[in-house]
Amino acid sequence: MGNVFRTGFGRVIALRMLSQTGTLKRVTGDAYEQVSDEDIACSIYSAGVDNSRLKNVAPELRSHATGTIAVAYSTAILAKDRVIVSDRTFEIIAPISPDENEWLHRAVIREIQPFERVLYLCLRPEGHDGASSSEPLPELVKVLPFAFIVDKGVEAVAEKESGGMEAVNLKQVEASEIARSYLSSENLERLLYCLLVPSDVEVAAEDAQARVYPRFRFNGSPSLDTYAWARDYPWSVTLVEER
Repeated sequence: MGNVFRTGFGRVIALRMLSQTGTLKRVTGDAYEQVSDEDIACSIYSAGVDNSRLKNVAPELRSHATGTIAVAYSTAILAKDRVIVSDRTFEIIAPISPDENEWLHRAVIREIQPFERVLYLCLRPEGHDGASSSEPLPELVKVLPFAFIVDKGVEAVAEKESGGMEAVNLKQVEASEIARSYLSSENLERLLYCLLVPSDVEVAAEDAQARVYPRFRFNGSPSLDTYAWARDYPWSVTLVEER
């Protein structure tokens, strides 16, 4: 009974140390929705760029600033949740495995800078057999939760119009933390091309077909990441812009 009392008392004290409030959002269907009507109590701690344990949560984070968030023990937080504190947005990278004796829950986070990019898969519509010479109107699939996108330029060799070969720089990006369902065998078989657009842009199929936005193709096959927290979002893929 004494241990229970001390634990309960400790949690009360710990809750008083949560000096901020934030709006918790989670992907439900095709959008980020507020989890509850009330804001959550939290504390954001500064980026842990020198903390190797945090940087090694996922390989793509080793060159990026990460931090931590603390919330009440009763607050459920999941990977890819987002917390808006004032005018800043933080994404949960990975909750740190909770212990029943902990007074608070903690998670590794990164700050999201607007406007981030969104990955769209443009799929061949059902029933299109490719017999027509006209380009089909694609079926758009917006990848949610948002993939983690990093620019990685690559040099390649291309044929010059005047003849001969020349070195060219292609725009290459790596998109990781993609949920399992998006890169299913069915989607990969129907994939025409990909788009990367700012998160405040809503893409129309007609604009994709008309090449309003740059198109990207896979540079190699998608890969499965094996680090523990990525079991729900294990896919990574490298994309290059079509010339």
